[in-house]
Amino acid sequence: MPLPEHPDDIREDLLRTEAENLARPDWWRSIGASNVVLYSWAHYKWWRIAQAVQDSGAKAFLNLDGAGIMSPRVAPGLYFRAIIGRQIRLHGPVIGALTGILRGAAYRFYIPYVQEPGRIAHMRAVTAMG
Repeated sequence: MPLPEHPDDIREDLLRTEAENLARPDWWRSIGASNVVLYSWAHYKWWRIAQAVQDSGAKAFLNLDGAGIMSPRVAPGLYFRAIIGRQIRLHGPVIGALTGILRGAAYRFYIPYVQEPGRIAHMRAVTAMG
């Protein structure tokens, strides 16, 4: 985990370091890592860490648990209703509906084209996902 340390850190289960070390294979080798579980949900900005773990010779396991968060690609109707409903609660019926439609469209069509190449690279860089 990146620094800083927290008072509730469980020292025998958690190792903290500078964030840039996590993307270096030699750092993973130096700590003797053989198996690493990544809780990155395949987010595109963390794929270099997964690749560094693999390049170090360790096995990387990727946690994909979405904690109940819906995907616009799996359940688009539920997802759009949730987005529009939240925007209406935040901004009122007219502005909320408009921003909800725009935000929902961005999440469904624009953002996947921006994030998916990195997400796919991240998933390719691990030993197993679950």
